[in-house]
Amino acid sequence: MSPGTGILLHASAVKPGGVAPIAWLDSAGKLQPVVSPSISALLQAETPRLSPDGNRLALAVAGDLFVHDLQRGTVTRLTVDGALNRHPVWMPDGRHIVYGSNNPTSDGEFGIWWIRSDGAGQPEKLSGEGTPLQVFSISPDGRTIAFVRMGKEDRGFEIWTIALDLNDPDHPKSRKPEPFGRESLSQVDPAFSADGRWIAYVSTTGAGLGGQITVRPFPAAPSAGRWQVSGNGAKFPVWSRNRRELFYLNSDNRIMVVRSTDDEHSFVPEKAMQWSPAALFRPTNNALWNLDAAPDGRRFVVLAPLESKNEKPATVHATILMNFFDELRRRLPSN
Repeated sequence: MSPGTGILLHASAVKPGGVAPIAWLDSAGKLQPVVSPSISALLQAETPRLSPDGNRLALAVAGDLFVHDLQRGTVTRLTVDGALNRHPVWMPDGRHIVYGSNNPTSDGEFGIWWIRSDGAGQPEKLSGEGTPLQVFSISPDGRTIAFVRMGKEDRGFEIWTIALDLNDPDHPKSRKPEPFGRESLSQVDPAFSADGRWIAYVSTTGAGLGGQITVRPFPAAPSAGRWQVSGNGAKFPVWSRNRRELFYLNSDNRIMVVRSTDDEHSFVPEKAMQWSPAALFRPTNNALWNLDAAPDGRRFVVLAPLESKNEKPATVHATILMNFFDELRRRLPSN
């Protein structure tokens, strides 16, 4: 304010959105927007998953699932049922998506569902239980789903698998779920390797102390080996689709990479290395992944940090009030 003129200048900055933008990330830390800000339907998206060919992006938005065609810029809404649908995972054929619903149906069950990725047809329920189910990965042959459920007798979370009968590709049948290598610790975030021989997952105490990435053979025989490839605080293992590489998010929200060799009986990891210096946005819900690897393994689709350079700059609004003292005298009581 200018005391001599009675002119008051008030400036305020308004930052847009407050949500994590979806971006491509390369190993140098460069971020490039994936979704145009004009596509308002996807501005609060979570759990990004790329199709097998890398041309489409499945996302969960406010409890419903969408598919964004990256080449044509179009968006297809898959679910409209008002349930809390999350964790979309592509089938290897690219024509279908499997996901979990965190809202129970009329029969009181939480479900794992199957739906066409082009939006045609209706979702079909593959399996259901009385506890929430989180889908995370599907084997390369499309015949096994790896998911997470609450364990019995206070065992924390457990990884289970469901075998699928794909004789009718548009109407698969599921078999009885089976546990995967039960442990004393909670197990989350299962991910099939590109050849289907291994599952990487997170062993965690569930007490906020972080977890570590572990690799075991699939199927997991009782005598099978187990290899830890990370330190505490690791989350969301992602295998390269064309290299012997395993990626994960460390406690600083940066992507790490572990290269490996294996034979019929052993998995031999090298020392974990930082893949990119950029830190990602980490959802409050620790079960919602924030990254996926492109088919060529050279970049990731990620939830970018809010303070990244890709965020739109704040809009500054300036308000000028003339004769401010006269207006102040008018509004004050006469005494």
